[in-house]
Amino acid sequence: MTQWMRAALARIDPRAVTLALALAVGLAAFESWFLLLRKPLAEFQRLSAATGALMAKVKSPESQQAELNRLRAEASQLADRVVGELRVSAPDEDVASFLMTELDRTAARDDVVLTGVKPGGRRRVLELEEVAFEVGAQGRYPALCQWLLGFADTLGQGATVTDFEMRSIDERGRIALSLKLALYRQPRGTGAGK
Repeated sequence: MTQWMRAALARIDPRAVTLALALAVGLAAFESWFLLLRKPLAEFQRLSAATGALMAKVKSPESQQAELNRLRAEASQLADRVVGELRVSAPDEDVASFLMTELDRTAARDDVVLTGVKPGGRRRVLELEEVAFEVGAQGRYPALCQWLLGFADTLGQGATVTDFEMRSIDERGRIALSLKLALYRQPRGTGAGK
């Protein structure tokens, strides 16, 4: 068998052997290069796609305007929240006035009718002073829920609904809501909570 192989190898042109070896080395080099570059190439394609998407957003004036409007609305909500939290620490008359004004404003916005705001008592709760109010409102259930959900934005984080009652008042789906609202603030003086 070795003689047969020697005879077959002797018949092959030396240029074909050189070409086959060069082709094998070239394929091995190409495969090695591809294996080494696969990860960086995929990362480049991902970054290129992300850059294209960002450039489309930057070039689009509608998206810039929408983002600007969203940021303005968010800034307005934060400003309202800060104002609410600052006013809770004001004297009792100012707090009651602020509360009635803000509840009436948000009730009108959410299609709710504010039927009354009655000041309740004050008491000390741990290191804070609790100022209570009884609030009455009427409207449709979704509007009342929306109005209640907005209390944190309207009155700040120091406001809590401690008790509420809902009841139907007519066949058209209107509901009467009675709730007790507590505002918590730092005591105004040594005898503030008594």
